[in-house]
Amino acid sequence: MLLTADHVEQMRLPTTTSREGYEKSSVDAYVEEIVATLRAWETEADDAAPDYVLHSGDVTGAAFPAIPSIHDEGYEEERVDEFLDNVVSTLVHYETRAAAGASAGAPGAGAGDGVGAGAGATMTADEIARRTFNVVKFRGGYDRQAVDAFMTRIVATLRAHEAGTWRRGGPDGLLTSADVINIKFQATALRSGYEQDEVDEFLDDVAQALAAYEVRD
Repeated sequence: MLLTADHVEQMRLPTTTSREGYEKSSVDAYVEEIVATLRAWETEADDAAPDYVLHSGDVTGAAFPAIPSIHDEGYEEERVDEFLDNVVSTLVHYETRAAAGASAGAPGAGAGDGVGAGAGATMTADEIARRTFNVVKFRGGYDRQAVDAFMTRIVATLRAHEAGTWRRGGPDGLLTSADVINIKFQATALRSGYEQDEVDEFLDDVAQALAAYEVRD
């Protein structure tokens, strides 16, 4: 479900006094930024990206101070995290649509270009199946086995989209754009691993490609 500024503005997050929660003032301030961001997208002409907004990556990396229950009332951490996941999905939707519009208006773009033929169509399962990453040693990289396993799921997800069989909440193992944005890999220390920046940039492209498909579905 895409969130709206009005929905977020009227939302009331549950609080807790029986266990650790997020500091209310920090969360409230961030929610105000989210409302401003969503309103900017909703009122922007021609689906262009507004000048000042939070980006999906900003929300993915958001962190709040924790308040022990013995000190004060805080927001339930799981509910805040679920809300932020929905915010990320909504922002990815807007960002992908804006990127597709920019691509369609670029020199050499064909009349048939757009969300359907844009990001989602430029990344195929076969291309991902052949994708490799640089391996680093003696500095932090991502666990190769974990990344390879996730790549297998990305390939399966893209194949489902290409075949028209992907459905939200469908078979286990298939991914959404939010799943890709939120994935965290363990960093290696003494073992070789994949170059972190390279993997992160690739996953940003995958998330946009999946979001482009999800807009259509």
